[in-house]
Amino acid sequence: PGRLRVAVVERQPVALLARGGALYFADQRGRAIAPVGPGGRAAADARGLLVVEAPERAPDGLQRALEVAADLGRANPTWAGNLTRVEVLGDRDFRLATAALPFALFVREGDVQPKVRRLETLLPDLATRYTAVAAVDLRFARRIVVQPLIQSSNLVPPAAPAPPLPRGDQPHA
Repeated sequence: PGRLRVAVVERQPVALLARGGALYFADQRGRAIAPVGPGGRAAADARGLLVVEAPERAPDGLQRALEVAADLGRANPTWAGNLTRVEVLGDRDFRLATAALPFALFVREGDVQPKVRRLETLLPDLATRYTAVAAVDLRFARRIVVQPLIQSSNLVPPAAPAPPLPRGDQPHA
């Protein structure tokens, strides 16, 4: 009676939230703590933290991205330990970048563990079939989609755009 007790708990950053062109320290619940400033202690504190890109329209995106990262850790601790970036693509879809793999992984929330285990068995075949891989998409029910890396020397310059058709000659649907 007659006293007020206040308990202050400092939130600890577990990731960096990239949103609207700015970078913020974020806590385990996915809430921004403070912006990351250039140079100084704040920038040093940011080193080694996972960067999560989550659009404004996905307020729980960071929390869900951390859950996907944890699922990756249960499936392959090495890949998760080298995870550098998670991009929230949609309701359940994510793009992962890990220094342990030379390509991006596209995953769906809830399917990470079985799909990663399947990909692990296919990695030796990928190395023999492709000189380089840009991305592997694990979001489909019955297949894994491999996107080969296209070397710039193999690119054909794009054709010049076709001139517009006269008004009366529009294509029919």
